[in-house]
Amino acid sequence: MPRTQIQFLDHCAPPLAAGHYQAELSQVIDLATEQVTYTDTRHFRVTGPRFRLDPGDISAVHPGNGSTQDCSQELPHIVLTQPTLPWQRTVDGRPLSPGEPPTPWLALLLLLPDEIVPPAGDQPRDTLSWTCRWQDLLSPPDDILGPQLPDREQLLQAAAGKEKDNSTCAVVEVWAQKFLQVAPRLDELPYLAHGRQVARDSGDERCAVLIANRLPTENQRHVVHLVSLEGLADCLPGGKKAAELSGKQKVRLVSLYSWSFTCTKGAGQRLETLLNNVEPGLLRLPDQAISDPDIKAALENGYIPMRQYVREENKQSFAWYRGPLVPVNVPHEHTPFFSADEARIYDPDSGIFDLSAAAAWQTGRLLALADKTYAVQLLRWRRDCHGLLARMQQRPTLRRRLKLPDQPGENAQFRHNQVQGEAVRCLLTAIRREIAPAPLPAGTSAPLGTPRDPTGLHGRQSELPGLLTAAEVKRSLADQIQPRRALQDKLTGSGQQ
Repeated sequence: MPRTQIQFLDHCAPPLAAGHYQAELSQVIDLATEQVTYTDTRHFRVTGPRFRLDPGDISAVHPGNGSTQDCSQELPHIVLTQPTLPWQRTVDGRPLSPGEPPTPWLALLLLLPDEIVPPAGDQPRDTLSWTCRWQDLLSPPDDILGPQLPDREQLLQAAAGKEKDNSTCAVVEVWAQKFLQVAPRLDELPYLAHGRQVARDSGDERCAVLIANRLPTENQRHVVHLVSLEGLADCLPGGKKAAELSGKQKVRLVSLYSWSFTCTKGAGQRLETLLNNVEPGLLRLPDQAISDPDIKAALENGYIPMRQYVREENKQSFAWYRGPLVPVNVPHEHTPFFSADEARIYDPDSGIFDLSAAAAWQTGRLLALADKTYAVQLLRWRRDCHGLLARMQQRPTLRRRLKLPDQPGENAQFRHNQVQGEAVRCLLTAIRREIAPAPLPAGTSAPLGTPRDPTGLHGRQSELPGLLTAAEVKRSLADQIQPRRALQDKLTGSGQQ
């Protein structure tokens, strides 16, 4: 499929809908004298979301939650990350016949606040939904219609043995007569859900999209609920039991996700109009009413004053800050900083700090440590550094035992670096000069410096003690001494009397 196209699918039904199944196996064996039949029956269950959705199942909604815009000509919709989710269950609880197109069990209801029954309590949710127990959902009062699930008794028994948090769900109650006016018909549900296959550079992705069945009303606040219609197929408008709603006051629905928005009148809030009315000014605060030349210059350079708490003096002041997007050219200095405090810039004339680089340093540090891969590699690098420093500290001992000449100033410089807290810089120097260089082919330049022989051991391998001889290994084993310990004693001379 071309990378610039989106493929629309009627549905993305799974091989089996959620529910209980029975598999029967029969095998007939013809023998010389008789025919033997073997049978076996197995039961299994296909599970899927029912009363709750994981937050990761929701990819996007439109209009956005809490938004205010002119969307009177746009149907609200929701994008689900699971492409099969709207078809994982059946709306009437019966299995599908071969070749029968599936009907979604989910629907997107666009409601006005007065069409929803206000929940009891002093602090209702913004979308007027509330938390309900399974028992109250499946066995509602006589004036409320709830879902008629085929496995109702099994669910009630399971709810009795579950903890309270595991046997609750979010519900929304709609006035019965309003439900008949705003809910989709059963034969409309297949047209309100579809699948999409989107081609991306990282590979093709699939998702499911559910669309509401009516347009928003101008100058009104709306609430959108993703509801489950499982067990309510016959109670939808035009259904067999729709007339029974005349004896009910409310309809209790499972709300799997909800959000709200406000639809305004006119084109003033449309995205196209807002973008056309943007004044392309520079990224800085207005400075028309400011007479101080220093403050005016700072604002012209994209700075803003931020509150600062001065620890040394235990008082509050302010400091200048700017982000990475500024209206002027900023020279880039590649001086490394080892802490955020080192990146602070102090102006002695005004006595004010510039914390822009310090904030950027701290932000980069937090982003880096939040990366698990980077954090693991950093810990591994620190461990290798400590190991290298330990080996460098052992080098003078090895030189003395091997009677090799010391290089003037090397150990003194190393101790000085340790005292001054610059072991990392010493380590990098050691890597560049002593560890990274290796014998290279003739005519090849060393990328990290000229190969050196700081130990003075090259060309003198014959004078080194080397590994233990066969006789020394045999003798150490006879004395119950590990060969590794014997080798260490030989190198350091600790085993000599």
